[in-house]
Amino acid sequence: MRDLRLDLDTIDFAQLFEIGQSMIPAECPGWTDWNTHDMGIMLIELLAWVADAQVYSLARLRHDERRAYARLLGIAASGPCGAQGLVWPAMDAMDAPPAGWPPGTIVDKQQAVVAASPAAPPFFVQQPIALTRATLTRLLTRYGDGSVHDWTRVNQEPGATFRPFDPLGDAPATLVLKCAGRLIEPAAPSSSTTNTSAPSACAAALSIGVQIVRDPAASATLGAMTGSLPPGAQPRVSLVDSTGTRTLSVIEDTTAGLLRSGVLMVSLDSLAASNASPDASCEITIESAGSGFLIAPRVRRVALNVLPVQQYQIIRESEPFDDGTPDQVYTLRSAASGGLVTTPPPDIAPLSVNTTDGGNTTQWTAIDDLSACIPSDTKFTLAPASDTLQFGNGINGLVPKPGATLFAEYPVTQGPAGNLNPGLSWGISGVPGFSGVNPEAMQGGALAASDDDLQLAARRSITDARPCVTSEDLIDRAVAIPALGVSRAIELDTDVGQGIGVGGHRLLIAMHSEFDYSGTSTVSDAAALADATPTRDWLEAIRQRLAPQLPLGQRLSVEGPRFIPVRIVAVLNASAGTNLDVVRAAAAARLLAALQPVQGAITGDPPWPFGQSLAPLTVKAWLRTVDGVASVVSAVLLRDGRDTQGKPISLGPRELPWLTCAPGDITVQRATQGVRP
Repeated sequence: MRDLRLDLDTIDFAQLFEIGQSMIPAECPGWTDWNTHDMGIMLIELLAWVADAQVYSLARLRHDERRAYARLLGIAASGPCGAQGLVWPAMDAMDAPPAGWPPGTIVDKQQAVVAASPAAPPFFVQQPIALTRATLTRLLTRYGDGSVHDWTRVNQEPGATFRPFDPLGDAPATLVLKCAGRLIEPAAPSSSTTNTSAPSACAAALSIGVQIVRDPAASATLGAMTGSLPPGAQPRVSLVDSTGTRTLSVIEDTTAGLLRSGVLMVSLDSLAASNASPDASCEITIESAGSGFLIAPRVRRVALNVLPVQQYQIIRESEPFDDGTPDQVYTLRSAASGGLVTTPPPDIAPLSVNTTDGGNTTQWTAIDDLSACIPSDTKFTLAPASDTLQFGNGINGLVPKPGATLFAEYPVTQGPAGNLNPGLSWGISGVPGFSGVNPEAMQGGALAASDDDLQLAARRSITDARPCVTSEDLIDRAVAIPALGVSRAIELDTDVGQGIGVGGHRLLIAMHSEFDYSGTSTVSDAAALADATPTRDWLEAIRQRLAPQLPLGQRLSVEGPRFIPVRIVAVLNASAGTNLDVVRAAAAARLLAALQPVQGAITGDPPWPFGQSLAPLTVKAWLRTVDGVASVVSAVLLRDGRDTQGKPISLGPRELPWLTCAPGDITVQRATQGVRP
């Protein structure tokens, strides 16, 4: 096989033209008469010239030009990023001893949260957090009909999960945190560990952590989705004590509407009057601000005093300038020793530079280029690659005065060094008695985006910019929406006989897998079926993210599937020597796996197709393949509780069967002697 790869290091126009000419006899003889002015020869020359120009540009495209091309595609170069994660209190059980930190303790933005590992860099909270000494004693779900489910023991069990927000009926569920002790206590006057410069407890926030079981990749790519959530998907937090019920303002919701692990940062301003309250107990309630959350989440843990931390550190340094020479250069010390100057978290000042000369202070401002500056401009440039400051030369920018002292303040991160494994022990500088652990890895730490990273992002953006033309495009984009958990989707033909998408209206049927499909529900119990039915807010969130990706003029509707309750009443003959209960359980599992609405609900096999009818003969074939079944005596299908009289259950294009196994539906008996299986 001929090697068509070119030596881009040494090839030039003449060689490219010669290669093109040599291919004419083999590839297209008679295409040209070999005249210099022939159009075929001119085309070969043109192709050789374009290829030579592209080879030349590959090695000579400046870095700023590459970044400019990336900006044309909406891709901006990002600086180093600090890792972030959650530090949970190690003792939050019902029988835990009282908190060891003093009353009124505030974790300020300057207090380091450190892991018990010599290689771990320090982390910091992004806003002041009040550590409450109140203890979480019970965790309940209160349903609309007044019934209550206690999750306290499950919440204390490592690795266990529960679903506290699954509604019972039409009314949404409310999560109740019963606490013993005051949420806010005045700071102890004699405490030497309390940060005197920290804000008061009422100016800080109370942190409520919720650990959600979710795909880590989806959680990582969720981004700034919180601001685009429908109003009904936002959580509402209230406090109930002897003074009544009051709504607490949610300052920040890093869970994005309980779609991922995070914290609810609750303002304590309204509790200022409660400092002197004699109450030794209270309740904190969490519920949806509307009809329900986008997805009723599967929760692993709920706790108070959970710290959302990010890996960065504020560096302050000074350096005297000995002379007043032009183009003075200063390299930031921490950056030179391995730290990475990063974009700071909110409310933290970026790089700040000033000089003092006697009693005069001059504030300097960073810009991209000094060439446009006038002699009096107090400007400097920052080289991101070397973290070096360069000042003016007296013509383009002011020269720092001789003998002046430079002061610099800037945030530094260790980038990937902050990506730590889960399970580390944590403490807080200046806060005795706090012992924490990170159940999930600290992640997100990264170096500054290189030109190769920008090129990769540009290629991905071009691929993603392709509109959803086909049904496969629409389904793939729906399943890829981060954190919404779309596990299955199908596009239906809205104009019969004309094809999908014709007429400007497209219909997508979507469903998630956040429900319990065990088949153990009774015929009258519709709780599991209600969990599987998507909420309107969830469907609207999908539509909002897919609609901008449609071709111009098309409209999109997103609806959920229509589940048809199905029962299968069967009588089976068991093989000799088999356990009847084992055969009965295996037969029920076989039916559940065959009719599972989403892949993975029972097994990894494909789910039941939308709109496919269910026939008694198909059911008998399934049961006959179960180990220990000698023969199938009968199999009766019931739709909505009514016998189909041996006819198949017909399903519409958006309908799926929902199997419920009532006690006694599957009867397993010994085969009668002399009867042939």
